[in-house]
Amino acid sequence: MGNVPRRPQLLRPRVRLLMKTSAPTKANQPDSAITRTRRPEWIGQTLASICWALSLFFYGLNSVGDWLQLAAASSWLMANLLVLRGIK
Repeated sequence: MGNVPRRPQLLRPRVRLLMKTSAPTKANQPDSAITRTRRPEWIGQTLASICWALSLFFYGLNSVGDWLQLAAASSWLMANLLVLRGIK
């Protein structure tokens, strides 16, 4: 049984998934970078990662654990910045 267009696929017994072949709508299109930066969750996470990294410089980088925390905060910030480019 190969993949045949417009044929319903069974997910579970008596549950069907109909393949959609319609044109893309605005809801399916990705958001712009400006739209993403205005989301409260993006702003909050970016500010939290920046504050976390800055706090390490105020308290000092004295141990391996401090360097690991700096790496974690930097990775978190990098992930938030990559979201702006649309990289998943």
